[in-house]
Amino acid sequence: MNSELMTTAVCWEVGANVSAEYAKDNSTFYYFCPEQNCLEKVVPAQRNNKFFRAPNRHVTGCKNEKESIEQSNVQGEQKKVAMAVAPTIIPSHLGAVPATKKKAMPTRAQMLALAQQVQSSPAIHPGTLQEVVDAWRILNMNERVEHQLYIENEPLNYFDSFVPLSHAGEDVNSVNWSNTIVFGTASVNLFNGSFYIKTFSKFSNGANRAQIRVRVRSSEPYFNFLVDGQKVTLFLRTSMPTIDARNKFFEIQPSTLYSGFAIG
Repeated sequence: MNSELMTTAVCWEVGANVSAEYAKDNSTFYYFCPEQNCLEKVVPAQRNNKFFRAPNRHVTGCKNEKESIEQSNVQGEQKKVAMAVAPTIIPSHLGAVPATKKKAMPTRAQMLALAQQVQSSPAIHPGTLQEVVDAWRILNMNERVEHQLYIENEPLNYFDSFVPLSHAGEDVNSVNWSNTIVFGTASVNLFNGSFYIKTFSKFSNGANRAQIRVRVRSSEPYFNFLVDGQKVTLFLRTSMPTIDARNKFFEIQPSTLYSGFAIG
């Protein structure tokens, strides 16, 4: 039996390993245990969708079989084993994964063949911009090259998809803002109840030459993590920055989960 959470499973429709986060958003697909002696159907847990559970239990002896209860010191009572924490999964996609159609139920032979095919493949896992940035920060240089990252359905990796501001070029129009994540050091200043994050690097657009500036209002999640005068690494994945009305700063569109800015 295993006390670790089952965070990935095989998806029949996708033909690949997927995370429970992916399964949560594609609940009609068929997922099964990758262990070749088991292949039991699994579903994302309802209360915590970061792991899979088997409604009919895994086959006895499967490494994903969970020890959910243990004997209490008091006769006749049982106590629950403390729930494990799901390990971090490196996102494979920034944003949504391309849609896939529902398929007919697989046979056991088909499941076995697919499990053998994908047994060593990384899981498909969608991530927000902040989650992708967090993953990049914990990977070493070799791992950044090895881990694939899709941006706008274009297959890149964690090395090529992150571009330092110092290497992006000074012409704001020449930077690949939407298909890469551009990053660099920035300063934080508090003014009139908002934080303003400004890049040290400057960009040009015709006669205009300016820094990129991001405003963080008190109602926004990042506000409580910022301090006046600090230095941060600013990550940008956005549409083309535009010069403000006073021609003093380039500014970006409001952030979504998958675009805008993140802080590292």
